[in-house]
Amino acid sequence: MKFKQLFQKWVLNNLKYKIMAVVFAFVLWLVIVNIQDPEKNRTIYNIPVTIENADALADVDRVYSVASGDTVTVVVTGKKSIVDNLSASDFYASANFEELSVTNAVPIKVALTGSKAVYANDVTITPQTTSMILTLDDIVSKSIPVEIKYVGTLPEDEVIDSEVVDPEEIIITAPKQTLETILKIEATVNVDDIYDGAKLRATPIVQDYAGNTVEMEGDISSNCSEVTVEFGVSKLKKIELRVASSGVPAKGYEVENVTTSFDTIVVKGSEEALADLEYIRIPSSRLSVTDADEDVEVKVDVTEYLPDGVEIYDDNINVVITARIVEKETETTTTRATEATSTETTGTETTGSGTTEYTTTAETQTTQTETETTSAEESAEDSTEETTEKES
Repeated sequence: MKFKQLFQKWVLNNLKYKIMAVVFAFVLWLVIVNIQDPEKNRTIYNIPVTIENADALADVDRVYSVASGDTVTVVVTGKKSIVDNLSASDFYASANFEELSVTNAVPIKVALTGSKAVYANDVTITPQTTSMILTLDDIVSKSIPVEIKYVGTLPEDEVIDSEVVDPEEIIITAPKQTLETILKIEATVNVDDIYDGAKLRATPIVQDYAGNTVEMEGDISSNCSEVTVEFGVSKLKKIELRVASSGVPAKGYEVENVTTSFDTIVVKGSEEALADLEYIRIPSSRLSVTDADEDVEVKVDVTEYLPDGVEIYDDNINVVITARIVEKETETTTTRATEATSTETTGTETTGSGTTEYTTTAETQTTQTETETTSAEESAEDSTEETTEKES
């Protein structure tokens, strides 16, 4: 009975005021709490986005590059005491490639992680970047020839005749856009190591149009990491070109000289093939001056007269040979052959040292030279003959 009276006195008496006091106290508590620990919005930048299930694209022979969305910015709403203690490392952002859309976009999801995950229900996270945008490219292959780059200088009397590269081409496999930037593949060789028959190993270097080295890593690969180069080397030698004419010009004319458009050539061959080779002779039959009363000119292919194992190295292949024909000077004496049965060849030979006229007689016969008298003596003889006739 006493308890009931106490209950009515302390609880039920002025109940509405007591309820109002409790409500007021709660509101006052809320006000005080919000003043000391209010809600706030905070922007957090550069949260890295983790890619999940990237193998989903590998199954279709395609590669990707992230056009945008590799980091995300979020706005966090929550109590000041919680929000102010958050940093980018407290968030886990992910893009699951299995959710790739037809527009090449992958949704980005962001959540608290680590020790701050307990506040997941106390804050609201709003990503400012909602999707990761991908650029997709096909994986393709291309065969590119290997070029040899020489370092150093060969001796002046040597030349590289041939280079056999094994393999001649290397297959590069890469994203299509990357492959289109590749210019060439070079393998560097030091000429100090080169000799005839040498087989050298070299590392192929892939270069783009900007001259940068393209590394074989990630989505870029090749089917060869080393090439072998076999070399053929020849010796060089400068030799004379000798020419001659044949036959006899027209009566009253002679060969003054024989000239050529060039008098030396550079040839190549093995050391043995060039050892005794000092000059090349063009047969005189190629320049016939028989019955000629003007200059005779012919063009001759020098390669026709090279010995086996020797080739022209420079551009001097076709030589122009010219025989200059001039009138003979007037003579005061004449020579009459009383008896001559022979075969005679007259000509001119040109060498690197000058021009030489020559006469070759197949058979020698006896000749008689008669010197004609002067015009005065002839007149005297005619007068004597006339006087004799008259006396008779």
